Amino acid sequence: MLNWLGKLLRSTPPAVVDQSAVLVQAALAQQQAGRYDEAERSFYRALALEPDSAHIHLHLGNLLRLAGRQEAALQCCLEAVRLAPEFAPGRNNLGSAYRDLGRREEAMAEFRRALTLDGGLAEAHFNLGTSLLAAGDTSQAIECYRSALRHRPGFALAHLNLGFLLEEAGDVSGAAAAYASAVAADPQLVEAHVNLGMQLLLAGRFSEGWPEYEWRLRYPEYGAAAAAGGFVRWNGAELAGKTILLDSEQGFGDAIQFLRYAALAADRGGRVVVRCAPELAGLFSDAPGVSAVVVSGAALPAFEVYCPLPSLPHLFGTTLDTIPVRVPYLHADAAKAARWKEKFAGDGAVCRVGLVWASQSKHRTAGAKSIPLKAMAPLAGIPGVHYYSLQKGAAAREIDQAPAGMRIFDLSGELADFSDAAAALANLDLVISVDTAVAHLAGALARPTWTLLKFAPDWRWLMDRGDCPWYPTMRLYRQRRPGDWTDPLAAIAQQLPAFSGTR
Repeated sequence: MLNWLGKLLRSTPPAVVDQSAVLVQAALAQQQAGRYDEAERSFYRALALEPDSAHIHLHLGNLLRLAGRQEAALQCCLEAVRLAPEFAPGRNNLGSAYRDLGRREEAMAEFRRALTLDGGLAEAHFNLGTSLLAAGDTSQAIECYRSALRHRPGFALAHLNLGFLLEEAGDVSGAAAAYASAVAADPQLVEAHVNLGMQLLLAGRFSEGWPEYEWRLRYPEYGAAAAAGGFVRWNGAELAGKTILLDSEQGFGDAIQFLRYAALAADRGGRVVVRCAPELAGLFSDAPGVSAVVVSGAALPAFEVYCPLPSLPHLFGTTLDTIPVRVPYLHADAAKAARWKEKFAGDGAVCRVGLVWASQSKHRTAGAKSIPLKAMAPLAGIPGVHYYSLQKGAAAREIDQAPAGMRIFDLSGELADFSDAAAALANLDLVISVDTAVAHLAGALARPTWTLLKFAPDWRWLMDRGDCPWYPTMRLYRQRRPGDWTDPLAAIAQQLPAFSGTR
């Protein structure tokens, strides 16, 4: 036992220590049950008996952090450190309190003090790694997570965070191994299963990846509505006339990618109803196999079974060799396409290229998918090539600072939904896009599509290949270094003149 703790216990009558210990155990049980008010009262009763107990102050600080009362939590941690300045877990908790308040430098200083006192404290290695990650020092963060795991091999969250950093570094096998270790350490850690699934899919190991990817349905944002509605999940069996509801579940691009499976569900004897965002409804309404479309938030029609669109590859046992690749499986509205043809007539272009340079996704990696329009200067000045901006959102305003020599026309104001976008794409010779829904749309329409991918790509694009097994008319242009678009843009600039000359 540490000297300071032994002295503290010897200075307190044993009966009082026993009584306060009972209160602390009760408080921890109440905290575990989410009864924070009761837990706080129990901790304060224990402190009334042992006001100089550092560990009770630390327990109370943890409770207050969980309750979102960060300033009060900091004061508890400061008091605990005052009472026991050489207690490494106290320093670690104080660092966490500073981190919660955005005081990163003070937090890292406390984590380092904790490690000076006890170099084997896995939590302090982990917390320092998390702070370094937030500061952008990924290499040191990796070392901290590895140090945490040396001292506690079964530290699930350290495996999880290490997997994320290895994933961002493009180490697919290393990331998958880290996520698998996280699953082994905590078999109910949903994020570890989902991330493992995506790394397996990225490696082309579909039969192993799909079951792990299904764990995403345990996230409240994906599985709650179905659970609350008591929906019966389809198991892939013959439907024999039953109505099946296919739910888009995720973003626009995912919905477009997996809508191809609606025809396969219809082939199993089902009447297929698709629930999707309003922006997709017009585009999806006449897709093969789709009998009806209902927009998200509207009343649902009667149906017998249900399946999220991203779960269909798993149910159909999709492998790299069995991806349904018959394109186009989406089609532009003929009347809308005719109107766009008239608009483009006489523009003098030899080659019309649709352009999207920024992702609007809210995913944590969305920023890494975006390119400033001014960085696309290598694409400017190619004779006969006119660009047509399909960009939506705030990035669309960058068209005012387009590179010199780039003939670019803004179509964004005329694209109310994906049906409008499909009609415009039907009249373009090529689409150049970062990883966005427009790339999926162009691929589903069987339009020539060149997609720009960040160094650590999303799972659907696989690794180290220039073609896309999901979209036969798509080429992939990948970063060679994280954040550096020089090489893929240079490759496109080199190949575009030849492409435009064939139009």
